Amino acid sequence: TRYFEARIDGQIVWLSSGNHGHGYDHIFQPKGEIQTFAEMTNSKKNSISHRAQAFHAFRTSCLEEHIP
Repeated sequence: TRYFEARIDGQIVWLSSGNHGHGYDHIFQPKGEIQTFAEMTNSKKNSISHRAQAFHAFRTSCLEEHIP
């Protein structure tokens, strides 16, 4: 069993903003960004999200070691 964790720093913004995403996406603004996750395109959000980071670590550790 392997576990993969990641995190993204940011802040909770007072006014909910954006039409994309779910959960906290409308109120979470990643550090260094001017948009909430819900305001970003899916490709932008997925390139920086904690889930994307954890999946990259999984892919590197578990999948790429088996590719010739």
